[in-house]
Amino acid sequence: MLLLSISVCCLIPIVMLFLGRFLLVNDRLQPADVVVALGGDATVDRLEMAVELYHDGLAEALIITETTATVFTGQQESLYLRNQAMALGVPENAIFVTEVDATSTWDEARAVRKLMLRNDWNSCIAVTDPYHTRRVKIAFTQDFKAHDLNVSVVYTPDHWYRPSTWFLSVEGRQTTLLEYIKLFGQLFGFEHYELE
Repeated sequence: MLLLSISVCCLIPIVMLFLGRFLLVNDRLQPADVVVALGGDATVDRLEMAVELYHDGLAEALIITETTATVFTGQQESLYLRNQAMALGVPENAIFVTEVDATSTWDEARAVRKLMLRNDWNSCIAVTDPYHTRRVKIAFTQDFKAHDLNVSVVYTPDHWYRPSTWFLSVEGRQTTLLEYIKLFGQLFGFEHYELE
């Protein structure tokens, strides 16, 4: 019995580490036509990284997804992010906002795909939070496949989420559990109506 208890205690951290790491996708960065700052970016981390990739010459344009979200000023999130991008040195004519109000990762994938096809873009880099990358990769890859479009997914490096310690905080446990619920729902064909 003691041996079983010791084995379980040793196994739990390994399982927790695997669960955290499985959510992370961080594709190798290579030049793309556009970089996408996904919505739900209350801290502007996604936008700042997307702008950095744009300035590094990894994309020729920046896409911001239109959502139903507003920021602390009451302003539409996409308009706020567009203004922030211009303040960070992205020319106005290099910033594109999707036309559809996205309320889920699937909606964002569809909206980005439509904008890419309209502008003859073939590849994008999608920037999001670490725990959200697996779901983004699945949604965008599935949506893009029929149109022969490519997506690379990267996450913001300074985000609070860490795959090796997520289970040590309430926020980490809640975020990981919710992400797995959404991931399983996505894998079984259910779309989510909560943007993240």
